[in-house]
Amino acid sequence: MIQNQKTVLIVDDNYEDRQTYRRYLLQDKQYIYRILQAESATLGLELCKQGKPDAILLDFVLPDMNARAFIEQLQVEFNTNKGSKLPVVILTPQQDEALAGDDETYDYLIKEKIDAVCLRFAVHKLIEQTRLELELEISKQFIKTALSESEKRFRLFADNLDAIIWIASPDSSQHFYANKAYEKIWHRSCDSLISQPLSWLDAVHPEDYERVLVKLQQQENGQLTNIEFKIIRPDGSVRWIWDRGFPIRDETGALNYYVGIAEDITEQKLAHEQIRHLTETLEQQVMERTSQLQAANNELEAFAYTVSHDLRAPLRAMQGFAEALAEDYGKLLDEVGNEYISRIVNSAQRLENLIQDLLAYSRLSRTDLYLQPVNLNNVMFEVMTQLDGDLKAKNAQIAISAPLPTVSAHPNTLAQVIANLLSNAIKFVRVGEQPQVLIWAEITTPGWVRLWVKDNGIGIKAEHHQRIFRVFERLHGIERYPGTGIGLAIVRKGVERMGGRVGLESIKGQGSSFWIELKDDSR
Repeated sequence: MIQNQKTVLIVDDNYEDRQTYRRYLLQDKQYIYRILQAESATLGLELCKQGKPDAILLDFVLPDMNARAFIEQLQVEFNTNKGSKLPVVILTPQQDEALAGDDETYDYLIKEKIDAVCLRFAVHKLIEQTRLELELEISKQFIKTALSESEKRFRLFADNLDAIIWIASPDSSQHFYANKAYEKIWHRSCDSLISQPLSWLDAVHPEDYERVLVKLQQQENGQLTNIEFKIIRPDGSVRWIWDRGFPIRDETGALNYYVGIAEDITEQKLAHEQIRHLTETLEQQVMERTSQLQAANNELEAFAYTVSHDLRAPLRAMQGFAEALAEDYGKLLDEVGNEYISRIVNSAQRLENLIQDLLAYSRLSRTDLYLQPVNLNNVMFEVMTQLDGDLKAKNAQIAISAPLPTVSAHPNTLAQVIANLLSNAIKFVRVGEQPQVLIWAEITTPGWVRLWVKDNGIGIKAEHHQRIFRVFERLHGIERYPGTGIGLAIVRKGVERMGGRVGLESIKGQGSSFWIELKDDSR
């Protein structure tokens, strides 16, 4: 049995809510959870019969009974008093908050406000409650024995607890016992409490005093008590106290005295408040960051418009004039003059290609991509048709291991990714060597398809495997291997936007095998 393993039962008829709570709990680093789920109160009670959970997350309204009826049946099952508190947190919709507030016996979480932090905090509190109540139960049994057999042994046990163990008359007119933790927490002596049984009330914070008096009235009536309140120590410091009182009755049912446990929970309260503050701060930062990203996207769109219209227009004019000059006056120019014209045309075309790739990369970064089932065979046919001229010019040999599966992707983006990979495969080969490319797909892990593009090219050193996917990263001169240095950056960006991954296997001089991995959508 793992010491930190705890059993949590989620009773909720909403499947999505159950899965959300389960995910929140599995992210907890403090405990390892065994999570049971029930979509009805009846099933929840059956699971409880198999073993008492450490914590129960209970929907307020269930199809077959409400939370209160569930708790009543659970008390019968566990043979507990009606007033006893079970390890339950009730989950209630927003509109039931007022109704939930009628009963302070159990903690309530408003469903619309539940997040991972507050849910785990509530479960931790239940686990701690169970642990402390177990200690208390041990203490109660030990007290009965100690009062009749060995008060010394009881004191040795209780005085080593961090929590206060107290024994008092139902009307609080007498305090029979308090362990040394009272002096540590209240900064008052145990003797003063015994001689002046109500002196502990002097430390109660004015904001909580009336609620504490209500607690004393409940105690006098023989009810189980459970309250959190603040105290002010003699040095002026404020501490949070969690106090529970349990009635002890004789064989006839007459109320004899109360046994209670009080714990200093200041650190937990401060931590919870700090988490709440950090959560609010984080939400504000997210809103600000979202606004900044929106502004950046707007600026990027404006830049793309400028590039598309203001830069490409004079570029086309330059290309047009250079081509006209070559056509109309080429015969009048010598070889050097015609070479200059050729350089102008080629440079303008490279700049046009660069602008097109930049715009493609920009669109991938800001355009919403709607994924759908895409047959890789169809995409491959489209790409082969698109690159037909380049393939014939290079006399490239392309072998495709068909049939290829269906993946979840954005059709145009996937076609662009594969086209870039295939273009690279036939480009980066040794001079005079025929490009040979092998394309196949495989299932690497359940639910994922990996598409491979393997070439017989010049290969890539291992230290450059990540670098080549960055924008403007080139390993070779543009004169030897033309290109913009953006093609593989578009591949990575496109695949990641579709929820996938990219990678390669390559050794210098032995070719390269690029792969992309996307979700399998074969039906």
